[in-house]
Amino acid sequence: MEVIRDSLSEELYNSCVEDLGNKLCENVWKSSNICWPEYLSNGILGTTLCTEVSKVLSEQIHREISDYVSGHDSIFCQYYIWQRNSGIKKHDDGNHKFGATIYLNQNWDIDNGGFFIWKDKFTDELKVLSPEKNMMVLNSNEEEHLVTPVLPSSTDLRYTIQIWGN
Repeated sequence: MEVIRDSLSEELYNSCVEDLGNKLCENVWKSSNICWPEYLSNGILGTTLCTEVSKVLSEQIHREISDYVSGHDSIFCQYYIWQRNSGIKKHDDGNHKFGATIYLNQNWDIDNGGFFIWKDKFTDELKVLSPEKNMMVLNSNEEEHLVTPVLPSSTDLRYTIQIWGN
């Protein structure tokens, strides 16, 4: 797992945050309870919502992260809204060349939960990250990872861009 801080330019980061904000009340969202395989959400009480990032922004994201990713033909980008009680069970993104998450929240309080946990493939150590503005977590080694549920008492929703290389 590779952690890249300030993964997008400030301009592109702000464009993504604005685009996500514009989509919040649009009828474009899919639910994890319907779209994800059962093994990813079994026992998770909340719902994660997702919608595609526009083609223009996806292409800009691809250009800006290209130094970190290789060996793929295309990428697919989605916005995720991790609502209260939402999370995702352990998985390894093995059906993709890579998986990546870029965090869009300006500030994330650790009291909100929603931690990214992975088992380091080389050391077998468990590692934990709390979301940070514009940080990207890149999984190109098929490392097992999960997201703990966002707590019911969370003061915010967790916003991310999920990227898969194919």
